[in-house]
Amino acid sequence: MIWSLASLCQKVEIFSFIRWVGLYHPAYRIASTVKEAMDSENKVTVNVLYFDVGKDTLKSKLKQLNCDIVTDYSDIIRVSVEPNKIYDIAKLDGVMWIEMSPAYVLF
Repeated sequence: MIWSLASLCQKVEIFSFIRWVGLYHPAYRIASTVKEAMDSENKVTVNVLYFDVGKDTLKSKLKQLNCDIVTDYSDIIRVSVEPNKIYDIAKLDGVMWIEMSPAYVLF
């Protein structure tokens, strides 16, 4: 996946190894397992992968959406959130992908 200026899209889509050129809509940023969890009434814990935005800026926007910040890594912020807010997260600038956070078990 790459990000490009619109003016360059026509130049690269002629190459046979380019499968698709288009806008990266918010719905594309949500993993199918997260979409399934969006029907839940309980909070879900998801990983928000981001790029091209400051971590503190994104964390502030996530808190405005009533997300509880669980942890944050270099380019992933784990949040606990009401399922009806997931699409709002996907619309935030800099959000690249939202996936379910794995449940780690010590044994």
